[in-house]
Amino acid sequence: MRLLLGAITLASLAGAPLHAQADGILGTWRGTSICVKEDWNSACNDEQVIYYVTRIPNQPDSIALDAQKVVGGKPEPMGILTLGYDAAAKAWSAEWRNARYHILWTYQVSGDALTGTLFQLPSRRVARHVTAHREQP
Repeated sequence: MRLLLGAITLASLAGAPLHAQADGILGTWRGTSICVKEDWNSACNDEQVIYYVTRIPNQPDSIALDAQKVVGGKPEPMGILTLGYDAAAKAWSAEWRNARYHILWTYQVSGDALTGTLFQLPSRRVARHVTAHREQP
């Protein structure tokens, strides 16, 4: 009986971190997205970024990251990623692909600091590093 109660308690706690993790990443983030300086990545440009992270209605396991870059002092949309939480990696992530690119974004939160990495797939070469801080309301 004690083992069964322990398993039920662990199972109920296993669902709690996702909600807590979502609460931790929600908000507005400002920072930099810096390119890895390599010949294969020469078309990449460093950017000032703004991320607006919100819940997605009816998708409790996902969040939306609306990414914008600052050009000439004004935000320009880059797109919206739907991120899911990977508990083993303690990171939010999303794959994206088109005819030319296949990439993986990962983001980790520690308090009011957000770090991100952009990987090229399938090689998993790192192409960018993001460092951002939560904007206080």
